[in-house]
Amino acid sequence: MEKIKLMPGYEGRDCPGNGTVSGIECQCDECDFLMCCIPEYSPNGCEGCNIDYCPRKEKEQS
Repeated sequence: MEKIKLMPGYEGRDCPGNGTVSGIECQCDECDFLMCCIPEYSPNGCEGCNIDYCPRKEKEQS
């Protein structure tokens, strides 16, 4: 099985491992950035995030 690139933030809307993509089970428990997808912990989404090794930032920088 191919490993899926998890994409945290914005309540998990952009993440293929969020459990809404057909044929892919929810992988939120495996994500190191789960808290970024929970509005109570990350009310501003990715605004002001200072984690350089976040998969979302890596994607935006490439």
